[in-house]
Amino acid sequence: MKYLHAGVKLLHSSIRQTYWIIGARSVRRGIVKDCVTCVRFRTELSKQMIADLPATRVSPGRAFLRIGTDFCGPFPVTPRRARGIKPLKMYVCVFACFTTKAIHLELISDLSSDACIAGLKRFISRRGKPLDIYNDCGTNFVGGVANGVH
Repeated sequence: MKYLHAGVKLLHSSIRQTYWIIGARSVRRGIVKDCVTCVRFRTELSKQMIADLPATRVSPGRAFLRIGTDFCGPFPVTPRRARGIKPLKMYVCVFACFTTKAIHLELISDLSSDACIAGLKRFISRRGKPLDIYNDCGTNFVGGVANGVH
């Protein structure tokens, strides 16, 4: 047939042009209802329920006033090109600005609290002191707070 995946009414009227079948409407309705392709294209998309963004994410302010932090790595870094030198494991501290979505990367030597606080101090010296810092409460930041570093 040339009416591929037509609706019940179009299918009924196209067959009625040449044939008159008694009770054909209910048969065609069942055929169209059970067709996988028709069912797939007839479904309605679900409505995504989206909550409002927090006020800290949409309030205007300077860059890096509210930030989120995370770490990635380790990355092998060779200090200089020479034979016999093993690569060092280095980590990257990622600072993401909530206002402008800008990214600032700081290279740190390990994931200890002292190295992470040093990376945070370097960030503050370059970008200014942030108002809010959001992180995943990793042991490196929790250890710095326990030591009294604010």
